[in-house]
Amino acid sequence: MKPRNLKRLLAAALAGPIIIASSAVAANAETTPEPTPFDDVADIEPTYDIDNAITEFVYVQSDMDSDGDGRPDRIGVAIMRPAETDHGAKVPVIAQPSPYYNLSSSSMSAQSDFHIPLADGFEPRHFSSWYGNYFVPRGYAYIEPEMQGTASSEGCPTTGGVEDTQSVTAVVDWLAGRTTATYADGTEAVADWAEPAVGMIGGSYNGTLPNAVAATGIEEVKAIVPVVAISSWYDYTRAEGVGLRGWDRAYVRYLADFVANPRARSLCQDVWNQMVADADDATHDYNRFWDERNYRTDADQVQAAVLHVHGQNDHNVKTTHTGRWWEALAQHDVDQKLYLHPGAHSEPPNTGPYRQLVHNWFDHFLKGIDNGVLDGPDVIVDRASGTDHYDHWPNPAGSDVTYYLGEDARGVGTLSTNPSSWGTHRVTANPPNESTMLSNPTQLRNDRRVFLSEPMRGAQQLSGIVDIDVTFSSATSSAALGAVLVSYDPAGNATFITRNGADGKNYQSLWNQQALTPGATYEMNFELQPRDVIIPDGHRIGVVLVMNHPTLTTFDSNSRTVDFHLGASALNLHLTPA
Repeated sequence: MKPRNLKRLLAAALAGPIIIASSAVAANAETTPEPTPFDDVADIEPTYDIDNAITEFVYVQSDMDSDGDGRPDRIGVAIMRPAETDHGAKVPVIAQPSPYYNLSSSSMSAQSDFHIPLADGFEPRHFSSWYGNYFVPRGYAYIEPEMQGTASSEGCPTTGGVEDTQSVTAVVDWLAGRTTATYADGTEAVADWAEPAVGMIGGSYNGTLPNAVAATGIEEVKAIVPVVAISSWYDYTRAEGVGLRGWDRAYVRYLADFVANPRARSLCQDVWNQMVADADDATHDYNRFWDERNYRTDADQVQAAVLHVHGQNDHNVKTTHTGRWWEALAQHDVDQKLYLHPGAHSEPPNTGPYRQLVHNWFDHFLKGIDNGVLDGPDVIVDRASGTDHYDHWPNPAGSDVTYYLGEDARGVGTLSTNPSSWGTHRVTANPPNESTMLSNPTQLRNDRRVFLSEPMRGAQQLSGIVDIDVTFSSATSSAALGAVLVSYDPAGNATFITRNGADGKNYQSLWNQQALTPGATYEMNFELQPRDVIIPDGHRIGVVLVMNHPTLTTFDSNSRTVDFHLGASALNLHLTPA
């Protein structure tokens, strides 16, 4: 597989805001995960009484004025801590920052008995039943920072902007004694109960904020657990220069308004209008607006240990985010582990090996306990068939494989490890749906081209980032490319593996598209969403090339006819005998 270039590191559909229930059971998880090498320490019994826990609410003074009202924004924080911290005990802190705490569909569970009445007319909310109720009895404080402009915090939500990050780092500053906070009555609140060791955890936006904070290099944040979390907001709304359907028109304003409290909605309209203008939905190019929201560019600043958690069937926050974040952090020797599960946009069940892994992670990095969490394999993959674990990702026991696009005597597309034929395969129409696109792979159709490998000799594990080199010519000045990777059984039935799209006009750079010259030949590389799957013995790997993927990417009416050049185009992936 060729080295990752800058364009591929910078680039990545289901519509709607990103919300996750922290206690949700992963969709499609059919079996309880087996014990793994991460299970090095037995579940530690509680040492503090949860029934006596102190619950309080404070307003932290930030140093930003994101809503332009002439005074720094105050950030609301709900706190649960052991009663002993009022009598000299100090504990490390686990935080779940969120923009969703004023929403009925927030990430909080109603299973807890603890709740905080919020100021300014907001309804009470409950602490997370597993983060708070599990960790506080085991010697932690648990806090819920409210992102700026949401719940009872002041300011303007900015959909991944620097203000989002600063609203959470302000809370860390307070825990470290660098800024002040008050209770609702105006009296000073001092975090003299907090150790200078903070961990962060959460799913979706709640996990994205820990990624953003870790990328600042703030010293007190020692460990994070981002669950189905964003590492680049560009990759959440776009794919290699083309928009992702559902996120391709003014999404940054939609989400900011969705999470905002009434005060923010009255003050932030101009801020949000400017965000839409800066996002450049007309071209979907990468620019300074998106670069600010790309935390991977600051991977060299990360000091926190990162436990990545992602569902392989997540079509909301796609695996692109974890795969590229993993790659970026690996270049800077950050302590990290990866937990992949078969669910969708959700956290794994909070029992058994997963809960123990998270517990060991925080105990090691926040309390300094030598529990062996770093000694075992770096990767665990839960599957319906069992559990795999290995030392790196992609699986270091495997190798990179390049399949060149070709054709057989019937004109059916082939994948082979050597260039076997030349010429072109033409696509002249848009597929009606993905099911039709993938079916009957040997049937020649003008709305897609399917390229098939020989049957696998023994099961193969595909892991890591898959990418494709395409050499193409367009009949018009535009080409909305799409690729889907499939496993075909001997009868030709398709099992979806992964996909992505790309704008041919961004063949040189995501920063600036260039109109194509009709008939000219261009080369482009783009990545598909990472996966870790088993391809059974006898199955064929298939890649399906289309224009204007019907559910994934923004429709481009100027993309009409594309010729894919055989021999010069190739699929790159990592395979390990399973």
